[in-house]
Amino acid sequence: MKKSLKIWSVFLSMLVLVFVFTACSDDNINNDQDNVNVPTSVKEAFDQGFPEATDVSWKESNGFWVASFNLGNSRAEATTQQNKAWYQYNGKFNMSKLELSVYELEMKYSKVNDGWKASAYFKAGFKIDDIDLLQRAGSLEAVIKIEVEKGKEEFDLYFTLDGKLIKAVPDTDDDIDEEFMPCPTQLLKYLQEKYPNAIVVEFEAEYDDNTMLYELSIVTKIGSLKVEKELVFDSDYTFLYAKIEIEDEILAKLIEKFYTPELISQLKEITGENDPEEWDIEIIENVNGLYSIYVEDKNDKMVEVIKNLNPNDFIK
Repeated sequence: MKKSLKIWSVFLSMLVLVFVFTACSDDNINNDQDNVNVPTSVKEAFDQGFPEATDVSWKESNGFWVASFNLGNSRAEATTQQNKAWYQYNGKFNMSKLELSVYELEMKYSKVNDGWKASAYFKAGFKIDDIDLLQRAGSLEAVIKIEVEKGKEEFDLYFTLDGKLIKAVPDTDDDIDEEFMPCPTQLLKYLQEKYPNAIVVEFEAEYDDNTMLYELSIVTKIGSLKVEKELVFDSDYTFLYAKIEIEDEILAKLIEKFYTPELISQLKEITGENDPEEWDIEIIENVNGLYSIYVEDKNDKMVEVIKNLNPNDFIK
């Protein structure tokens, strides 16, 4: 009887080993199959763009092939980085997100590091939580996003490579890939036609009154003036309007040149503020390239005060 039990025990052990071996083999087959399914054009484009990538894995997501990979770092950089790159099915690059360490920010992107330390957020005691180098197709150059936090407050700060802080938004996401959503090819085509020398800052999709809108933030030039534009499109990728951010100094000159004493008096009445620096002004560009200027009233509503202004009349 004892001998039978011993034989039965050995038999069960062999079954377990066979099961484990088979499961591991299946895992390897699945992993290999994922890589086999990646189009050759995509793999070749990735290898050319990131020749030093290691530990590469692929997945298909929202109409793109997405590579997750590591890049070798020296011990001084002291981090193992997880990076991502998005490709269209035909192998065309769409965007990449490369994680940076503070060391790399200081050594490789010193102008951005200087811009961060000169910012109001650094002076207010915010600390760096994460750093990403974002490169998008159709963009003149990459941008660096620095996620900062202080207590429960979190912000995403976007810098151009020359160290200029161009956008700061509250961070309300849950660290999901949607925050790095690739820009649809239809919008890339629009960007290349209308703004071939723009820097792409951010792309996002959001619902406004149950309507899907796409927002593409860029840095471009109007004449000799560098401005930030937030281009807004409907769900069919049709351009609707653009919000324009102009530096306060330029905005002050705009007010001096175009705001009559009567209009300034009207604005003081609308806003309840005598100091123009306290006015919340918004500039909107329509589909014809003409600007309308809005100001926030006492009830926190935007009121149109100037419409159909040609930017060439005040920006050279």
